[in-house]
Amino acid sequence: MHKRLFNIKKLVIKHKASIYSLLIIIVFFSIANYDYTKGYLTEDVKLIKQNLGNTNILIGVIFFLITLFLVRRKYESRKIEKSKLYSLSFYNILFTFSIFFSINEIICNTALVLNNFYTSEKTIQRTIKIGYYDHEEEEIILLANDFYKVPLEKSKYERIQNQTHIDVKLHLGLFNIPKNPIVVLN
Repeated sequence: MHKRLFNIKKLVIKHKASIYSLLIIIVFFSIANYDYTKGYLTEDVKLIKQNLGNTNILIGVIFFLITLFLVRRKYESRKIEKSKLYSLSFYNILFTFSIFFSINEIICNTALVLNNFYTSEKTIQRTIKIGYYDHEEEEIILLANDFYKVPLEKSKYERIQNQTHIDVKLHLGLFNIPKNPIVVLN
């Protein structure tokens, strides 16, 4: 049993860079693939992604150059052997490509999560088209580039049921991204 644990420990030490790279890639993909848009209107999320533009190219290139520089520097100081240099370069390229294709999602999701940590006293008001009212769930469905459900009691809905548009108040978060729509009755 002790010998088997020792072999596992040697294996982990030998492939430490591979294991770290794999764990980091898994974390990045899990951040990129989780839906953090609850509480946000679709048009606001699309605007954030549009403003990010092609940051994936810039960040991918910067990350690749920084890690290549660090690996090369370690190689030149003789702290790393040539075979490991090729291995680390491979993982650097693999990691850069994984970031390259998902960096916009990672940045957008991170911004949305951080935006939720703080709610300012500032609010904005928008007029949004009403889709329909769900009587069972007591929610009004708004058509803001997509369907968005906002809780609204039946008694309040009866006051606005003949309207086609409704005013919605949104609180601003840490990055002034509007969130958590609330129906405003006039």
